[in-house]
Amino acid sequence: MSNNTPHEILRQQDMMINALEVNYGNVKLAAKVAGISPRTHYRWRKEYEDYERKTDTIKDVGYRDLKETVLDMALKKAEKGDSIVLNQLIRTLLKDLPEEMKKLSRMNNVPLTARIKYIDTREEAEEIVKREHAMRARRQEHGEA
Repeated sequence: MSNNTPHEILRQQDMMINALEVNYGNVKLAAKVAGISPRTHYRWRKEYEDYERKTDTIKDVGYRDLKETVLDMALKKAEKGDSIVLNQLIRTLLKDLPEEMKKLSRMNNVPLTARIKYIDTREEAEEIVKREHAMRARRQEHGEA
């Protein structure tokens, strides 16, 4: 754009930040919505510390939102008995479990043990989903997150 006054640049940056939020941090789509090139976005990140900080925050929030959306979709499929989705979901969620368990073990002085069981039948998947719902309900009753 030809009128790159500081006010216009701030306005375009705000548009880009909003577009990044709506598009889960996808720079190409957000730039198109904001009417700038992805190259401009990356140049601004180098030139404006505040813009870089804001876009980093949006990227993190977008990633978390997208992760929650995908998790919700997977849980809905698992609730319907899709054991393949449930197995993959468990594999994904347990990926960081060993490190988290080590931390808990150190903090609480509890021996570290883990058992991973792969699900073969729809009935097993339904049972796991039922247990998860019951645990969530108990946590909500006690005001836990």
